[in-house]
Amino acid sequence: MYDHVDFDFTECFDEDCGVYESPSTLETAQNRAAQTNNQATGAGLAAANSSQPSAQPAGFPAPAGQHQHPEPPPITSQPPPIAEPPPITSQPPPTPQNTTTNPTNTSQNQQPIEPQNSELGREHAGQRVTVLDLAAAGINPTKIFELHSLRDYTDSLIQLMTSIPDDEKVVLVGHSLGGLSIALVTEMFPQKIDVAVFLTAFMPDSRHTPSFIFDQFMASMPSAEEYWLDAEFKSSDDPNDTITSFLFGPRFMSKLYKLSPPEELAMTLKRPSSMFLEDLSRPESKLSEEKYGSVRRVYVMCDEDEAIPPAFQSWVIKNDEVKEVRMLKHADHMPMFCMPKQLCYCLLEIALKHYAANSDDSPTSDPN
Repeated sequence: MYDHVDFDFTECFDEDCGVYESPSTLETAQNRAAQTNNQATGAGLAAANSSQPSAQPAGFPAPAGQHQHPEPPPITSQPPPIAEPPPITSQPPPTPQNTTTNPTNTSQNQQPIEPQNSELGREHAGQRVTVLDLAAAGINPTKIFELHSLRDYTDSLIQLMTSIPDDEKVVLVGHSLGGLSIALVTEMFPQKIDVAVFLTAFMPDSRHTPSFIFDQFMASMPSAEEYWLDAEFKSSDDPNDTITSFLFGPRFMSKLYKLSPPEELAMTLKRPSSMFLEDLSRPESKLSEEKYGSVRRVYVMCDEDEAIPPAFQSWVIKNDEVKEVRMLKHADHMPMFCMPKQLCYCLLEIALKHYAANSDDSPTSDPN
């Protein structure tokens, strides 16, 4: 039994992380959701493993010793057609104490997020949030080449999860590259996580090493040069360091923020980041079905995302057989900027649904 609902909102590319708890107001939740991204630099997509800055980046090289995997469908400008149920009504979700909810939906039943009532869920909103800057992100003073693994990068979130009492749980939310960080933390603390929400994110599976998802992403890309545009890639000056950093240029950033207010892009703090491909291709980095696979997962799609296109989002969902899928319509890669109210509504509904299911101690045969 829980005394509150937590969100851990992980946005991992010069971005913030946070945890939403204890209800107050919808406006508070929206403001907090926006604050988690004030330092964001871009989509945080994987960097090409090149040794020097390049105006024509190549795709990721396949990790050594890794077998070829089936390629996902080529990325298209439109998501594959998926049947949708009727839109969400204007009524706020019922209180957790009075609700028994089936915690899963099939991927064919994506729920469009269309809030119609400004009073929606006021008594449920305003979850307590702890905002974090991951290593070498936001105002965190660490330099990117001081990091050697995804675990180093995710250290502040790991420390937060360590501090949470064993009888409490959080809702992790990872955006874009943040999907890798919340997957790592889910593997480490499955008993403390109510549900993991992947917001137009890279979501690894438990059958391959995490680098597999990036191999498939690059394989689905018709042209690396057209995709990366003016992004720059650079290796460490230390010959013993395998980290490759990337920095997005103005053209690539404009693609990420296509539908977002231009002032949000202007305020963005740009810092180099990395995908830690060497670390993620190691056999020991593979996630387990017993831990990572035991936690419920929800995927939130953005149908006008040009950084992680909807066709690839759909492939990620199918690859890991995620059964609960939501759709943010008319959203680019940065829904926290282009439609913060709809995103807030979506996250609140997910949290309350899974909170109610767990408060009722309803058993489920499938964690997803």
